[in-house]
Amino acid sequence: MMKKTILSLLITLCPILTFASDYIYLESSDSDNTTDEYSDSIVPNPIDEDISNLNSNQINKKTSLNEKKDRDENIYDVVEQMPSFQGGAVALMSYINKTLKFPAEDCGQGRVIVSFVVEKDGSITNAIVTRSVDPAFDREALKIINSMPKWIPGKKNGRNVRVRFNVPVQFKLQ
Repeated sequence: MMKKTILSLLITLCPILTFASDYIYLESSDSDNTTDEYSDSIVPNPIDEDISNLNSNQINKKTSLNEKKDRDENIYDVVEQMPSFQGGAVALMSYINKTLKFPAEDCGQGRVIVSFVVEKDGSITNAIVTRSVDPAFDREALKIINSMPKWIPGKKNGRNVRVRFNVPVQFKLQ
């Protein structure tokens, strides 16, 4: 029992003693002796100044991180409110089917997957084919995606953000 008490006191007092040992006690050294010889001054150790500088640098870093959040240029795959085509998924598929022009060359059938970014203002950028069937289908699918009207942008924490989105474009003979 006694060992546990001593151990807990040491654990409690070690940080306090360490903190106190970082200060240097100096006697007053004024040349005109206006202070009495028994007055002491506590002068912080230069290490404390370094720690203070580190703390101020951390505050500056936090500020710059908050500024970066305001200029959020990340592209998200999943957000609280995903972007949507005006009118929903049914309207999107209707738009694709209505604007789709089957290529003149005989390419068969297939489904091209196009990935793109819905920007903060709802515009479409960075469209690329992630699953190709034929180069002619790829060109047509990219043309359709790039010609789409603005979408309703995705939101994260109530703010518009950039979101990657994938859409299938089906080429099927009827």
